[in-house]
This record gives sequence, C-alpha cells and structure tokens, in this order.
Amino acid sequence: MARVLVLEDEASARELVSTALRLQGHEPIEATRGRDAISLLEHDHFDGAVIDLRMSDVDGYQVLRVIRSGSETKRLPVVVVTGDEEAAERCRRLDLRPTSVVSKPFDYETLSSAINAITIPRVSPLRADHAPHVRIDGRELHRSLVELQIEVDHELEAGES
Repeated sequence: MARVLVLEDEASARELVSTALRLQGHEPIEATRGRDAISLLEHDHFDGAVIDLRMSDVDGYQVLRVIRSGSETKRLPVVVVTGDEEAAERCRRLDLRPTSVVSKPFDYETLSSAINAITIPRVSPLRADHAPHVRIDGRELHRSLVELQIEVDHELEAGES
C-alpha cells in the first residue's frame, strides 16, 4: 500500500482521485490548498503524489518546486492533473519532472494507469548499515551490492545537477 498525497481543490476531481487510489489499495492523503500540501510534505512521508496545477493559494508548480528541491522528496513520483494543455511543456521548461501529466477531464482508466506508474513498488536504496549479509561460497556479497547502489545514486544525483 502506498501513501499518496492528493492536492486538488475541486471536490469531484479530488474524490475521483482518492477513490481510484483506495480501489487500488492505496492510502490517499488529501489537501485542498497548496500550503497544506507543502506542510504535509514537510512533516510526513509519501510514496507518490497527484497534484493539480491550478490552485487558489500556492499553485501546483510551486508545490512541485518544493518537492524537487527537497532532499527527501526530490525523487517522489508525481502525477500532474491539469486542464492546461501547455502544462507538460511548462513543467519540462521549469525542470519539474512530473512522472506523468493527465489532462482534465480525465477518465478512470487514464487516471488508474497514471497512478500505477507512481505506486509500483520501488527498491529502496541500499545502505551499508542495513544491507543483508549474503554468503555464497563463503564470500560476503552485500558490499558489492551496496557499492553498486551508491554508484548508481551518485550518477543520478550528478545527472540532476
């Protein structure tokens, strides 16, 4: 089960997103204002987010900036929902990297596919102090796995800079 932040000020769209998440076995945590979403992101852990870009207070672009600038949230999978046809291009220009963009009005199948893209279980980064000790032919292999994960993480971070 994934915990997914749902930022949507329109009640019917918020209910559709939350219902789709529940039907897929996930836990939606709803916010109706951008400020509330930012506060939740600062104080809670999420496995993904579904964000409307047009909000009355802090818009979804600003929330995405907060997500992409946070050390704990910069790789958070995000589905953007919007009625703005230029949103995908604007997100690209601003380097906000949403996982997907879903245009309003959307149907359940489209939304469901986007949710699947952000809630598929991901492998957690390996850390040397948490790596399992695996022995094959008397050799411990956990260090090579950890070293590989660290190398991949460094390459990802270098590519984001």
